Amino acid sequence: MRTLKTAWLIAAKDLRLELRSWHSLAMMLALALAVIFAFAFSLGTQTMARVGAERLVPAVLWLTLVFAALVGFRNSFLLESERDAMSGLLMAPSDRSAIYLGKLAANLAAVLLLEAVIVPLAALFFGVDLPAVAMSLAAVLAVHTYGLCAIGTLLGGLVNRMRRGESLLAILLLPLLVPLLISAGKSTSAVLAGRPLAEAEVRFWIVLAAAFGLILSSIAVLVFEFLLED
Repeated sequence: MRTLKTAWLIAAKDLRLELRSWHSLAMMLALALAVIFAFAFSLGTQTMARVGAERLVPAVLWLTLVFAALVGFRNSFLLESERDAMSGLLMAPSDRSAIYLGKLAANLAAVLLLEAVIVPLAALFFGVDLPAVAMSLAAVLAVHTYGLCAIGTLLGGLVNRMRRGESLLAILLLPLLVPLLISAGKSTSAVLAGRPLAEAEVRFWIVLAAAFGLILSSIAVLVFEFLLED
């Protein structure tokens, strides 16, 4: 219970500071909007109609989310790094895994907030009937976003004290995300095509993504203490 309470306090602190400054969220949103606009205006309506939203939107959406989330993962440990606040967190009378869990919760909230803006925008530009698939798409986004944030938060903590950590974070994160991105693309495409979540193939990808996120977050809880050592 102490670990969860500490994690909650860390997450609340990060979100409170972010909502005051909008430092990371503004950068994430600007990058996401730039990518969405670039795809929408470069492809054109004829190409989008020919390819189909169920094939086009998953790739655009998840590439946008991954690259925007990279900014948040890197910045999630930046405040502690600049002001040496991490030393204070390490001396707290709680399991150090609480730091990971708190950062994970804050990153998850930030990415979900970002999705609340760019998903309707992508649906508008690419001709998706969002109300018809809203519930199924929300489930797919939630499961895959958790997996994305689970590994991104872990690697964000790993590269926190390294020089050029932002580029290193991308190099480490993108190859590890391949299974999750395949699952995200397949399940998002199926949902946009009107297929139910209960269908065997769709259910397989969602279960795979859920297992991916839970396994990675469990590993992170076990090893995060050692990643913080000098």
